[in-house]
Amino acid sequence: MFIDSDDTIDPGLCRKAVELIQHHNTDIVQFSARVRYLKKGKTDFIEPLTEKFSGKQVLENHFVFMNISTSLVVKIYNAEICKQAFKEIPDIRCYVGEDVLTSFFIAYFTSSYVGVKTKVKYNYYFGKGISEEDGITLEKYKLYCEMNRFPEIVKAFLDRKSAEESDYNALAYMTNRLVNDCCNNFAMMQENEKDEAWDLFWKSWSENQFFSKAMMFTINTIREIKDSESYKIGNAIVSPLHNIRNALGMKF
Repeated sequence: MFIDSDDTIDPGLCRKAVELIQHHNTDIVQFSARVRYLKKGKTDFIEPLTEKFSGKQVLENHFVFMNISTSLVVKIYNAEICKQAFKEIPDIRCYVGEDVLTSFFIAYFTSSYVGVKTKVKYNYYFGKGISEEDGITLEKYKLYCEMNRFPEIVKAFLDRKSAEESDYNALAYMTNRLVNDCCNNFAMMQENEKDEAWDLFWKSWSENQFFSKAMMFTINTIREIKDSESYKIGNAIVSPLHNIRNALGMKF
């Protein structure tokens, strides 16, 4: 199991997690989480999708359908799967997105997954460290832009493994997520820092071979939402992406 240094777990969670992974005879079990927003004084609960996935379904449901969280925490793993994954991950330093990168490798080697709701929970504290609630500084935005390394790392791995088309498709969706994360964080920055942030974003992603495809996914997502009855609600979610669309001069 993984746990962030500023989080906690309920007493008895480790025992329960071991019982679940043994009972279900699976490579990964995801359990319940409690999210505490420190500055807002608010608590939310995150429950896993209580389904079992096997084979290529595990990677697809992490990145294509996004039914499985890409966070390393709130799960218990078959240790041998993690060892396989970490042997393939290059020794790089990163401060943002490491869970997304690592989850791709773990999901690739995973044969089975199940989600189970639990009374004992993982406690995730939002509002300190990289997850501070006070917006995005330029220094922090630089860290998000460094995620542009991840697609090349994963592609090199998939090429070595002579991977299937579905694996590369999951990589495309992963790239789309990373680009969208940069877009959303760009929208939360102070106006006086956005010009420099845009330069950072463009230098990081414009020459990335996966960038164009990721942007097309973003455009298609916006089109689908604009055509739906729930556009007014969806617009609040996708509006940050319009910053990048407008800066690129895209019209639709």
